[in-house]
Formats: sequence, C-alpha cells, structure tokens
Amino acid sequence: GIYVADVIYTGNRPTGVSSLRHLTEAGGSTALDWSPDSGKIVYTDAAGDLAVYTLATGISVNITNTPGRSEQGATWSSRGRIAYHRVSEVSRSGNRTDVFSIPETGGPELRITSKSTTGNPVNVQPCFSPDGQYLSFSSGSQISFQALSGNKVLYKIKADGTGKATRIIGATGQSWGFNHWRR
Repeated sequence: GIYVADVIYTGNRPTGVSSLRHLTEAGGSTALDWSPDSGKIVYTDAAGDLAVYTLATGISVNITNTPGRSEQGATWSSRGRIAYHRVSEVSRSGNRTDVFSIPETGGPELRITSKSTTGNPVNVQPCFSPDGQYLSFSSGSQISFQALSGNKVLYKIKADGTGKATRIIGATGQSWGFNHWRR
C-alpha cells in the first residue's frame, strides 16, 4: 500500500515519524510520483491502471482504464500531464514497451515513443524536465531493471513526442536505467 507520514527532526537529523497514514492499496509497483503541488499521488493500482490519489479528499481516480495492460513508472509534469510506460505491442518476436502521456485528470493519451524513435523495442522510465517541455527515458533491447544488465541508453525527446529523440548518454555494455532531472 501507500503510506504517508510526517518526519520528525532533531536539529537537522530525522529521528522518527508521526501521523503515519495508510492512503490506498497499490498494485505491486512501488513506483509513484507526487504532483508538483504535493497534493496528489499517481501510482499503479491493483488492476495495473494509473490512479491519482488526492490527499485532501482521500479519493483515488483511475485515469487510464486499460484492461489487460499495465502502466508503470508514472511521473508528473509541471504542465499537468503524467508520463508512463506500457507494453504497446505483443508479438511472437517480442513485446514493445513505449512511453505515453495523459492529462492528470485522464483523457486521450499521447504515444511519445515508437519503433522509429530509437530503434529499440523497450522504452521505459520516463522523467519530465522541470519545465515540462522534455521527457528523458531509458531505451534498450530488453526489460531488465537489474543494475548490471547492459545496453540501456538514456534519450530525451520533446514531451509532445515530436522531433527526434536525442541520446543523452550510454553505449554498448552500459546500463542507464533510472533518470531524474535536476530542479
């Protein structure tokens, strides 16, 4: 599940927590992200859909509703969109996983990556730039979140999916999986 608590400090050192609250159950994924105003959390629910939990009301709302598919790695934009990755195509030769985005209240999703974006079948772990204009993501030939699995490269692309993806860092044998922009 998802829990929140207030951290108690003694000087500048955390020494405990108070007001521990269980907010909601999540679906096997520990990946979640806070809205820019810290009033909401996006997470993967038990059905594999993205849900937005509003702290003020205590209500979760399913924003993707994609039965049989699972969205993961959600990240919030400063411009009111949420990006995530999901298996986009299933075939005998292997699955494709791509990056999508959706308005924070739900609605039409936008596919950000495709076969032509990087040439790789796996595009995961999106992260918005602080201004919300770009997304960075990890791209490789297979899904593996182990630290020593190689051949994952970081790219950036315009948040609307237009333009060419640009390699940020990575080469054969390297594993650049998780990324965050400095605020």
